[in-house]
Amino acid sequence: MLLYNYIVTETSTSAKPIFLTFDIVYMKVITADRMREIEEKAHSMGMLRIFMMENAGNSVANYIFNKFKKLSGKKIVIIAGTGNNGGDAFVTARHLVYYDAIVTVFLLGSLTDLKTE
Repeated sequence: MLLYNYIVTETSTSAKPIFLTFDIVYMKVITADRMREIEEKAHSMGMLRIFMMENAGNSVANYIFNKFKKLSGKKIVIIAGTGNNGGDAFVTARHLVYYDAIVTVFLLGSLTDLKTE
């Protein structure tokens, strides 16, 4: 599968255009059902779901940091859904704030529809 990562950043003190990057990443596709099986197996072996979410969000934030190096003052927009991956997006946002980024999260859905597990 060919996956395009699309990351948008903008400096907060400059009128320069938005910087866009496109990375082409080749990866093996895992279906949603297979991913649920993998996560259930990890959970049955003692890995808490909250740690899986934390690891996923932290990994995304670290990828963005390693890609751009300086995030302080950069504006980053994250679009999150209401499913479990939406939780990963919120964790990513929190970690990006630790890098002094200015993060805005748009939730596509209602707060009452957010899933916790």
